[in-house]
Amino acid sequence: MLKQIQADPRWEPLPPSETAFALLYGGEGETYSVAPLVSDGEGNALVPPADRGYYMLVDRQSEGVTAGPELLSRPSYNFTIGLYDSDSDTLSFYTLDT
Repeated sequence: MLKQIQADPRWEPLPPSETAFALLYGGEGETYSVAPLVSDGEGNALVPPADRGYYMLVDRQSEGVTAGPELLSRPSYNFTIGLYDSDSDTLSFYTLDT
C-alpha cells in the first residue's frame, strides 16, 4: 500500500494541512471554528493522530481546487479525507457529503 500512496500525487506527507487537521481533530482559524467532522456521534475524533505517514484531502465541492480553509466556512461539506499511518500500517478513509 505504501508504494501506491507514494506514487499518487494526491497524497502528501504528514503533518496534515491546517484544513485537513481541523477536519480530523477540530480547530480554530481566522474564519472558522470547527469540532472534528470525522467524528463519532459524541464529537470524538475517529482517526488517531499519526506522526509518520501521508494524508489526502479531496474537496469534491470545488473539483480541481486544492482544499483550503474556505472549505471549513461553507454551509455544507463534500470531501474525502484519508490518513495513512506508516508506523502502524493503518489507513483511515472518510467521505462526507452533507
